[in-house]
Amino acid sequence: MNSQKAVDMDIDLHQENVQENGLAVYDQSVDDSECADAPVSEGLRFSQSVIEFKDIKGINDFNIVVDTLVIDSEIPKHCQIKYYDLCRSQMTYLHENLLKGLNVKLAVGIILETVTIADAIRACQVTITRDDIETWDKTLKAFEEIGMKVGLLEAKRNEQVKAEEEMKIIKEKLNDVRGVIKNLDVEIETLMQKGHKLDTIFHKEADAP
Repeated sequence: MNSQKAVDMDIDLHQENVQENGLAVYDQSVDDSECADAPVSEGLRFSQSVIEFKDIKGINDFNIVVDTLVIDSEIPKHCQIKYYDLCRSQMTYLHENLLKGLNVKLAVGIILETVTIADAIRACQVTITRDDIETWDKTLKAFEEIGMKVGLLEAKRNEQVKAEEEMKIIKEKLNDVRGVIKNLDVEIETLMQKGHKLDTIFHKEADAP
């Protein structure tokens, strides 16, 4: 019991030290992500060691450790699974280079937002606006500056932008082709009408005495 109290006190001191150093606290709004309002498990705890990612066999071996603290309890299970999949795609902990002494809530917010952006990029919804895309880009760049490995998301986003631009060019070319076809239809119709008139004139002249 005393040991648990000591751990709790250490965790509290850890967060107080971070706040005294002027680091921002990320307030994850329930409106930002479906992950934000989902239930979480037991509290924070210190990690004795971190398994190298290459040795992780599955989600059950996966713990999210930030600055010696296991923060799994702050992240809903389904978001942990999504985050694990992101990490597994790169075979590394995407958060392993986050700044030391980072506030726990900020670290959690970064991970949840990374999952949210990854989902949005994957979904590529029609309702996504240019402002959304610019916000993602700025957010990912900010995360990268404090050590989050989000290069894969930036690469996917760039691929998506390139694909969208190529699709736009294709649509413009299709519109040009449709315009040409429409003009041809008009010309063909005009020629047919002229041909019909000439045919009528020819028959009249042929029938003339």
